[in-house]
Amino acid sequence: MNVIRLFENKVPPFERLEIQPMFKAALKLLIEVISACTGHLRSMQIKPYLIYQQQYVRVLFIGDVGRFNLTINIAGHTQFPDFSAPRLRFYMAVVDEMEAYYLVDLLHNTLLSDPFSNDQPVSISPLSPISVHNTVDSWLGAGKC
Repeated sequence: MNVIRLFENKVPPFERLEIQPMFKAALKLLIEVISACTGHLRSMQIKPYLIYQQQYVRVLFIGDVGRFNLTINIAGHTQFPDFSAPRLRFYMAVVDEMEAYYLVDLLHNTLLSDPFSNDQPVSISPLSPISVHNTVDSWLGAGKC
């Protein structure tokens, strides 16, 4: 089975990772949806967890308009969230832990800058896991996010 990674196989030491061309439109849509739900990003909460030997990373994006919940499944393949229906939490699959880390880093830096500007470089800043309360706010059910 041929695994198609989200990012190119070679990681340049001090540069941005390149996204596989087939995933660029899906990644842009993900960024647009997160930005529409949150407005300007104020903070992110990250919580890695394990359920029956399956690894997940829960990412809560908090902005001045609202919140967006994304759960990343370390599944051995790449699959973007289905935005066809409103949900309280969206799920995405990535190949491995490295891709999960770089995806969260890319989303963090892109949403902190202007997400729709192609000219603006993405700066690398370290992320640290923060303990997150795992309940879902009741008001999220009323909106699209």
